[in-house]
Amino acid sequence: MCVANDFTHQNYTALLSAPYVSAGALSITPENLEQAMIIHMVRRLPKATWLNDRDQFLQPTKPLTREFITDAVIWSLFAPSNQTVSLRNVEYEGELYRIKNNFFPFLLSEVRDWECSSPEIRMQIALATEDRFAALWIKNNPLSAQSKTVLDAGRAIYKKFYAELSQLDVRKFKIEDWDAGWYQIRMSLGASINLSELSAKLEPQIYELGFLRDEVRYF
Repeated sequence: MCVANDFTHQNYTALLSAPYVSAGALSITPENLEQAMIIHMVRRLPKATWLNDRDQFLQPTKPLTREFITDAVIWSLFAPSNQTVSLRNVEYEGELYRIKNNFFPFLLSEVRDWECSSPEIRMQIALATEDRFAALWIKNNPLSAQSKTVLDAGRAIYKKFYAELSQLDVRKFKIEDWDAGWYQIRMSLGASINLSELSAKLEPQIYELGFLRDEVRYF
């Protein structure tokens, strides 16, 4: 979801788990994942104020480095505006659907070594055969030191989630599958990640690369 093109609508930019019917919404696919995550990061990271309220986001004027792209993806995977979930038995036009969470960031081979206090979810993990797209993307892309720090912090929260799963309000957050979304995990735990180091690295580049006009920072 990325409604309009200015800071006024910043809170209407978010990552969701299913199509969103709105002007500016788009479906994220393997082909456009990196572009979508960059758009999400660029629109969410700089904070809206009364001074920049009408500032417009632009196309970049310089080539994006590979490190900038991977940093943007990792930032987006663990941002509060990542509202992705995993759901089962979603009814649409008389059919029931399973919504997989392709933003799940860890490989099954790693998750199987974690403690899991829910017998049902532990069994799902044991029987699962398909890693989610984000986990494979991370595996195949070298990360900066700042992104690795965020990923490690995320890993600690995910491990805590599975270890404490039997004590969490799974019904409230509709947690029924092993590939729970970042929204479900952080909300059920009341947890968040400190993105300040990665944010401090990325924010100046948003202006340097031309996503926002650099001179607006000085007015």
